Amino acid sequence: MSLRDKLVAYRKRVADGKPAFCVFDNKTIDAIVDAKPTSVAAFGRVAGIGPTKREKYGEDVVRICAEHGGGASGKPLGPSRPRKRVAQPSNGGGALEGFFAPRGKKAKVELPPGPAPPKKEDLTADQVHAAEVAIGGRSVFLTGGAGTGKSFLLRYIISELRKKYTQEGAVAVTAPTGIAAQHVGGVTIHSWSGMGLGKGRVEQIVERVSKSGPATRRWNDARVLVIDEVSMLDSELFSALDGIGRRTRRNETEPFGGVQLVCVGDFFQLPPVDLGEYGKGFAFQSYAWGRVGLSPNAPGCLLLKQSIRQSGDSKFASLLDGLRHGNLSTQAKDALDACHVRCKPPPSDNIVPTKLYCTNRNVDDENLRRLKALPGTIEQISAKDDWRGTPNSDARRQCEDKASKNNAPPIFACKVGAQVVLLKNMPEYGLVNGSRGVVESFERRKVTTQRENVVIKDAVVPIISFENGIKRSIEPVSQWYPANTSSAALVRTQVPLKLAWALTVHKSQGMTLSRVEVQLANAFEYGQAYVALSRATDLQGLWLRGPPLEKSAVKAHPDVKKFYAALEPPPPSSLTEEQRARIARNKAAAQAKRQPAFQARSDPAPPPAFQARSAPPVPQARSAPVPPPVAEPVQ
Repeated sequence: MSLRDKLVAYRKRVADGKPAFCVFDNKTIDAIVDAKPTSVAAFGRVAGIGPTKREKYGEDVVRICAEHGGGASGKPLGPSRPRKRVAQPSNGGGALEGFFAPRGKKAKVELPPGPAPPKKEDLTADQVHAAEVAIGGRSVFLTGGAGTGKSFLLRYIISELRKKYTQEGAVAVTAPTGIAAQHVGGVTIHSWSGMGLGKGRVEQIVERVSKSGPATRRWNDARVLVIDEVSMLDSELFSALDGIGRRTRRNETEPFGGVQLVCVGDFFQLPPVDLGEYGKGFAFQSYAWGRVGLSPNAPGCLLLKQSIRQSGDSKFASLLDGLRHGNLSTQAKDALDACHVRCKPPPSDNIVPTKLYCTNRNVDDENLRRLKALPGTIEQISAKDDWRGTPNSDARRQCEDKASKNNAPPIFACKVGAQVVLLKNMPEYGLVNGSRGVVESFERRKVTTQRENVVIKDAVVPIISFENGIKRSIEPVSQWYPANTSSAALVRTQVPLKLAWALTVHKSQGMTLSRVEVQLANAFEYGQAYVALSRATDLQGLWLRGPPLEKSAVKAHPDVKKFYAALEPPPPSSLTEEQRARIARNKAAAQAKRQPAFQARSDPAPPPAFQARSAPPVPQARSAPVPPPVAEPVQ
């Protein structure tokens, strides 16, 4: 279906008994197809769209255009007023500016294109079973350790659900953060649901969203709501989503108003930011979680057991399984100590491991320190800023802050030899958002960016040698950063690169890193050590720095352990066969020592502690105290 056909169908659906041309006439639809607006502000600049229509239909039209991915119209384009073509986010390029909408402001909804979905034959047996349950219509919680292929499976499920439900907006794909949403080709749950930052009591959030026409239409169009990284949502936000769904869909009897949920995540990984504040807990501790059928003993709670990321290193996979549950065995500690930089030499090919720290300050300090340590002159690559509309001082500050926070600083400083990470997908070269490389050189030349046609006459273009052997020039790209409080927007053109000697553990969640160096001396959060170490694919690509890893840094939340105790068996014991045999012998010896005391009793029956406890046991006199069991310490 062409974009024009989709807009015509949408016009008919929202006309609500009125003539369809009262929504958009044909000339206006052609102008929308020509413009393909990526923001409500851009939609408002289309010929034939006034403030009322912008307010009423803007978010829906932006979403339809984004989901269509830039298709052509079904007929020759009609005239529209001259305007610059609006930039769409590059494939995986990181246009996250619309994912968080402030309370009371309109949430921009975009759906960046993602990678091609996997095929059924690419799935494991566990994944096939989970996919069949989800595609069959049951609400599910797909969980498993880091690297078990949750995101990979989710892409397949989304693809199949969209074949099943072909209506616009029937399958909503979301995640709690912009980065997580981008990984699965979705938007933030805050944006899609209409709750913005989600501030206030649950009742206030539900009331506010129920008055939003675009949000209400999204909820009513949805047949399936996908929430990736659901472990990042706290119990209050999950309850608020349940209330919003029931209110907007006018169905108070069914959880989420009857929408099927596909939730994905691992609660053993990093917890919600607000955990513990004002009584907030994990999402699974909300009443709505049980109502929708996601409890551990429910058929919709599905566990992926097979490690994909660490499939080539079974020893490392077993080690991580123990760390996930908060256990650091002697064998695990020995294996990790052997990866310490004091014992393990660095790679010899000049591509050093990405360093993971627990705090932003350590990351910034490390990247700056390593850049200064390189020989040569720092190359200052300045961004080119173009403004759409006339921003006031507040709007200008908002846009510039958004750009800097989304890895588009006004100046990107690097040198030859700098370690960098790519921030966009270039599949034709086997490069993705997250590919690592080294700056080989720079060249100066004229560059014209795609879509926006921004011209830089003397652009500094880095030449990067990537770890897959590809050497490629990385040209600047243009991204839109709209203001929250006006129709103004900043179009910043900057190279899609970031210094990558170091990242925070939080930023790394969901990543697979072929080489990683971890510093966990100041780990402060549940699951932080596990998330950091599980980014590696094997022990060969893992280095540790700082004080040796201790038990105090390996923490699993007790509530999470209880939740998973009913879902998955505990990790296999790290004891050797010899140690288990020794413990068994000690237990047998201790039991034998107790037998004479039992035989000395006048009553030959077993002691009360071993009788059925249908009634309180009667105390009996002992001829001698019973010695406690003695277990030999494990060496």
